[in-house]
Amino acid sequence: MKRAKDKAITMLDNMEEPPDFISCLPDEVLSSIISLLPIDDGVRTSILSKRWMSVWKKTPQLDFDAKRMIYPLTGFNISLENHSDFTLDFDYVKGILRYSTLFSSIAKQHLGNLTSCRLLHFPHLEVKSWLKILVEKNKGLRDLTLECELLGTTWKQEFSLIDNGWDVFSSLESLELIRYFIYSPSPLGGSKNLKTLKLIEERIKDESIKEILESCVALEKYFLIQPSGFTKIKVQISSLKVLELNCLCLKDVQILAPSLVIVTLASLNCPPNNIELRAPNLRAFHCYMTAPNSTPRHAVKNHELLEYYNGLLESGKGNIYKELSTMTVGLDLNNIKETLSLSYILGKSDNLEIFAIIIPVNEHEKPEDQSTTFGALLHPPSGFWEGRDTYNRVRCKLECVYVVGFTGKDPEVDFNRYLIKRSATMKLIGIVSDSPVTDASEFLSIEMASTNLSIKVKSYSEVRKKRVNLNSLFSS
Repeated sequence: MKRAKDKAITMLDNMEEPPDFISCLPDEVLSSIISLLPIDDGVRTSILSKRWMSVWKKTPQLDFDAKRMIYPLTGFNISLENHSDFTLDFDYVKGILRYSTLFSSIAKQHLGNLTSCRLLHFPHLEVKSWLKILVEKNKGLRDLTLECELLGTTWKQEFSLIDNGWDVFSSLESLELIRYFIYSPSPLGGSKNLKTLKLIEERIKDESIKEILESCVALEKYFLIQPSGFTKIKVQISSLKVLELNCLCLKDVQILAPSLVIVTLASLNCPPNNIELRAPNLRAFHCYMTAPNSTPRHAVKNHELLEYYNGLLESGKGNIYKELSTMTVGLDLNNIKETLSLSYILGKSDNLEIFAIIIPVNEHEKPEDQSTTFGALLHPPSGFWEGRDTYNRVRCKLECVYVVGFTGKDPEVDFNRYLIKRSATMKLIGIVSDSPVTDASEFLSIEMASTNLSIKVKSYSEVRKKRVNLNSLFSS
């Protein structure tokens, strides 16, 4: 019996352990993997073995999330749902101060070449001193995201990182700022290398927004999302290629950018005659309203803005549609005036390949109005699209059309039928709808001009769940 037991133990000792593929990876690869984790999880990997003790210290990017890191220190879970009820007491203040100490400790221990850092913090903490530690230790920092987290009624702090000649922005190529007051006369200092700038939910003075645009001489991508505090903007940057203005309320907008390729104007509240867009190399134009809850109450109608650039109003704005290959518009196919605008726009778009139309949700529409009128405007008559000569343009290059907000009403069906019958180059019609009557089968019986055309229907829930653009959604 003892001999059999000894033999079994010997066999177990001689068995090879399964290969540990993770341990075979070089430290550089392990550091890159750990950099995808929040930094508090990354530091916890140091307990795995002696080798792992310093792996996290060489990660190329750091992600500090105060909401996550404060929980073990205070036991309080800060979320968007409960931040307004948050009240500071001694334990929470002590926990926040310990978070500040923890950040400093981690930053000082980092040894690698840090290229990217995200820092989510609470108001009135010493962000400047924290970043100074990182920048002095890592001269190669290129991408920086700073976010001031909601905390009770205090949710923004003044943004100023320029102090006695020290400038965190001199080496940055990408900067994202979320929820700050930007009142400094020179808020970004020497940002001559900055190529991407995102300003989200900022409160900015007119002088500061002007200084930002004048100092970022190499900027290629500029995103302004739900800012406030200024009344006008002039974007005149020769290197700029991508511009997004989202949920702005302004009196005057000037966009003068010779290299600009992509422009997005989402829920822009500004008189159309005060919007100047001069971009001779524009190839993608997106103009629509976002969700009703995030749309300014008195936002300009999309068709009013779009008409200023199709030659209808003799505004002198010129035709921006001629060279476009991609376009998104927010227009109501069930409204005769907006449908007329769309027909003229398509008639001016000689090179359009990808087109998306977002049909707005009319929350104030009465059920009895659906079959007769929208306000004082009649529906487009039956056969409206067949009577237009727009197809002479759209049939040339148009390949993909997305209709978002499809409800199955006759004018919407007529538009899709028109595309199916007239466009010989069409490859895809993608319909996004939550209407139970939406079915691609009603279009499949129509004689198609294109032999390569496919028609797909997706629900809003799929769009929200996957959070991808329309091209990716319908390619799956």
